[in-house]
Formats: sequence, structure tokens, C-alpha cells
Amino acid sequence: MRPITTLQDGTEILSTTGDLDAFAYGGGVFYRYRREVAWQFWDAREPGEKNFVIYKALVPENVLDCYDVSLGEGCEIADIEKSQGRRLSRSNDPKDRLDVVQMIRDARGPSFFGHEPEELSPWELADRWGMVFGTDIKRVNRADIEDFIVRECRQGYECGQADGLYLGRFKTYEEALIAVANEMKRQSSTANLFHEHAPGKLELILWQPSQHVGPLRHRRAKLPVAFWRNAMKRYAPKAVPRRGPSVKTMRQRTSAATRQEERRRHAQAIREKMESLA
Repeated sequence: MRPITTLQDGTEILSTTGDLDAFAYGGGVFYRYRREVAWQFWDAREPGEKNFVIYKALVPENVLDCYDVSLGEGCEIADIEKSQGRRLSRSNDPKDRLDVVQMIRDARGPSFFGHEPEELSPWELADRWGMVFGTDIKRVNRADIEDFIVRECRQGYECGQADGLYLGRFKTYEEALIAVANEMKRQSSTANLFHEHAPGKLELILWQPSQHVGPLRHRRAKLPVAFWRNAMKRYAPKAVPRRGPSVKTMRQRTSAATRQEERRRHAQAIREKMESLA
């Protein structure tokens, strides 16, 4: 079987799985590296999850000899005869054998194949397979003034709004999402949420804020607001509000406006009195 493309390290891409965007809806890569023919695959992330769980399954020359499994369940799910499944498992075409491996995955689950799954961020997954799908998610997303951002820190996660509003530091990712969801509910906001994987790398998070609204049990002390505002300048420099006029300036403006209004009323009263005398 001829590869559809070959990567720089010599990995031959035989085919891909998944009908839609693999980074949004899940998918996989069927490849050959040296003598190993394998399939790496992943499912779509649940709302609020930041990493993909990557599974691996070998696709040997005889699938049934490698995996001690009956084809009954898989063939029933795929709606094919057992004899056809056995024939595909020994086929010279690797894609036919991949179909059998997929049937086993559907029947026994992704962890059946004995390889420890690994967690990859979207950036790591793009480094590995992004060019196969023509996906470039490395460009920096730009947050608008009302958008929210979550990022990792030494002792957990911190979150806030791009306009400089700091929501605090939390022990878990889920608590940070709850804090953002609660603030969005308070503001009646429909803004976006981004996860900052590294300075200058924002990823749009697909989630349902209403599913994360709730009380917070553990909360760390807030940092100075200026700390968060300075960090947000790289994404929305215009979002950080300028310092407003001082209280003294506001009082002077109010006093000047009041005196002008008094002079206008006094002049109006004099005109009305002159008109009455005439």
C-alpha cells in the first residue's frame, strides 16, 4: 500500500480516520514507521477538557493471531458476517486489517490494545499530526476585551478577563472553570473562553458555561489586579482601561458646571424681570 504522504522522520501516512475535523470531533492516523504498522486515534474532548487522550493499536499481518478476541461482537456492530471479518483480518491490504481493529475497538473499548494512553495538548497533537490534516492551530488567537482566559501557574490555575478583571487562583482546572462560569452568569456574558498553554499561545475552549456554574469550595488569595492586567496586555492591550480622572478633577468639573448653570439661570431671571417691567 502506497502512503498518501511521508513525514520528515520517515513515517508513512497510509490513511486517516474521522469524517470531520479530527481536532474538533476526534479522529486518527493510520501509519507505517519502519516495520511497525499502527493506528493512533483519539476522541473529541468533553466540554471543559484541555487535553486529548491518544490511544494506539498495532495493525499486524494477522489481527486475530495478535489479539485474543472473538469477532462476534465486532462483526455484529459492523453488520458483517464472521467469515468476512476473518478474511479482512488476514488481508494483504492494511486498510482491511484496520477495519477489523476498529471493530475490536468498538466492541472492547480503546484501552483493549495494551498500550498506555497518553495525554497531549492541542499544540502537541498539532506538532505530531497537524500537517496530516492540514490543521494549523498554532496561530495566536486574539482575545477581545470581554473574553476570559485560564492559564496554568505553579500552584494550580488562575483565570480572569482580558480587560484586567482577575478572578483568582485555584487548585484545579475545574474550579477555575466554575469561577469563570459564575462571573459570566453574573455579567450575563456570552464571551469566549481561552486556555493559555504558553505565553502567546491561546486556544479557544468549547464548553457550556451553564454546566459549570456552582459554589467554589477551595479558593486561593487573589493577586494584585495589576499583575493580571500586565499579563493580558499581550492579547488585548487596548482592553486595559486607562486611569480615569481623579476625584479632585471630577469635583472641579462638577463645580464649574454648577456655576455655569447658576449664571445661566440668573441671566434668565433678569430677562424675565425686564420683560415684565416693559
